[in-house]
Amino acid sequence: SRIDSEKFIKMARRNNNQQTTTTKDALNYQALAFRDYLAARHLLIDDFLLQGIVLSSISVEKYLKLLLAAKGVRTGKHIDRLSVFKRLFEMHLPTFFDAFDEEYLWLLSRVYDLRYYDHIRGEKTVGFYKWQVLSELDYMVNFIESSINIKNGINEIKTQYSEYVENSNIKLFRENYIFNKINKKDFMERKGLSCTLLFDDRIINKFGANELIVEMQNTPVKYDGVISLIRAKFNKNQKQELNVPENQDG
Repeated sequence: SRIDSEKFIKMARRNNNQQTTTTKDALNYQALAFRDYLAARHLLIDDFLLQGIVLSSISVEKYLKLLLAAKGVRTGKHIDRLSVFKRLFEMHLPTFFDAFDEEYLWLLSRVYDLRYYDHIRGEKTVGFYKWQVLSELDYMVNFIESSINIKNGINEIKTQYSEYVENSNIKLFRENYIFNKINKKDFMERKGLSCTLLFDDRIINKFGANELIVEMQNTPVKYDGVISLIRAKFNKNQKQELNVPENQDG
């Protein structure tokens, strides 16, 4: 089960699990992850949902690597190999993954492949809800940023995230349930866009390239502690409209 963020952070500090590092890797991961995070927020809020969720996966991957770098651990794997990250965290930071939404992490690992299409065979589909993925992104980044210190010698290095918090920067505060003091469940259940991503390597557009179908619609959604995912798939009518060869179907 997931652990309440404030309770977990207090427990982590009490048990001396808050990490201190002087490694250049950690500094680089933190800077790059934060930039990607801000861009992902902007894209999600302004309804570029495909681009926003893909950049979210890239940002969260860098944040996970930041935590590992704080333990002196490096990995060249990406978030699509989520099992590798889970194994490394079990070895070096065994309680951290308990605080994260497994459905959200699965989603990020799923959409990572959609950066490029050339290696995808057959169907690949997934769907999600705008406000839920934004909320979970904000939660994860806040949790990680609040749980780690990076020091240069004896001096703690001030992060961009902490500066943005102190200055109430609109790029961080806009539609952020944490800093706007909105109940998470209420924010998660806001009516807003859902996004369904449908890919089949047999679908070719008029320019001769593979086509990713992106469908969005306004819809209500419930939240019970983990994000809701849309178990999407092509229906027969869609395949006929897209000229998917029937002799290769299924």
